[in-house]
Amino acid sequence: MSKRVVAHARSGARGLAGFTLVELLVVIAIIGVLIALLLPAVQAAREAARRSQCSNNLKQIGLGILNYETTFTRLPPGSEVKVPEYCSGSQCRGIPMSILIMPYMEDGILPDILQERINARGGNGGAWGLIASDTGNTVGNTRIPTYVCPSTEAWAGILPRLDYAPVIGGPGDTSIGYHPRDPNKQPIANASSTGRGFVWSNGPFNMGVVVPLKKVLDGTTKTFAVGECISATRYGAGPGYGSNEGGPGAWWYGGSCALDFSKDYSGHHYRHLRSTLHPINSHITNPQTEAIQQNDACFSSDHPGGAQFVFIDGHVGFLQEAIDKDTYNVLATHAGGELIDPQEM
Repeated sequence: MSKRVVAHARSGARGLAGFTLVELLVVIAIIGVLIALLLPAVQAAREAARRSQCSNNLKQIGLGILNYETTFTRLPPGSEVKVPEYCSGSQCRGIPMSILIMPYMEDGILPDILQERINARGGNGGAWGLIASDTGNTVGNTRIPTYVCPSTEAWAGILPRLDYAPVIGGPGDTSIGYHPRDPNKQPIANASSTGRGFVWSNGPFNMGVVVPLKKVLDGTTKTFAVGECISATRYGAGPGYGSNEGGPGAWWYGGSCALDFSKDYSGHHYRHLRSTLHPINSHITNPQTEAIQQNDACFSSDHPGGAQFVFIDGHVGFLQEAIDKDTYNVLATHAGGELIDPQEM
């Protein structure tokens, strides 16, 4: 082989040995641009998967409500409060709907130990007290996957948290503010404040009150049943319990109710029920509402732009933060007789 051929071969070998510094920087820049372009898509795909799981959770809750209705020919109460069976003190703590529908969900997930305790008292016993008396709090620290939205970032260490709330109603009813079981209910202009926020009585779920499905006159496809709620409240299970920091509610929290139903809502505390008084995610746009009283907490989520609701008929819809206020309030009532423009939903 001639010297010229050998030299040429060596020269070619050196040319293929590697990239120049400029070429390497260009490649790194291209990779960085691709990552920047793909990362939002990956994050969006992950959020879509989480939102889908959240939707499935709400479908399970809706199924539990409808199966309960099939069994008892009525919707479950927001909280089962029997006076005076459930208590002998000044207030009663009932069994919340989240427990009442557990046996009727697809998984049938009512913890055995809780069912045993309820059965031991003939079905008459506030779940709150039963769990609080549980040695070791094995039930109270149980996470119910169906009741936890996978998109919720806060309170990850609070195992029994409940990210969904039954709908008690919203502004618009002239009789709001008095308990539906009060035989002497008088119409008033505004809802009654309990000292822990306003409450309403025009929604499908209430304290100690059941609504037959035929009484949902506004239509089961146009009436909220349960919505997402991750707002911190002053009375929760989290680190801020009893303080302005707030904390999440637990799936076993029942509301408390005054023994005398002839009074207005004074003393009725709805730790696990929510109304449409405040806009969706208003705790985000107004940080001062992050630790509001539990009765006033808004429906909310960590999904961008809104929150999901399951309706009485069992279908799930995503409601935008910008939903018309009147439409939002109308969807929270079950027999208001209002007309809804589907385009506003």
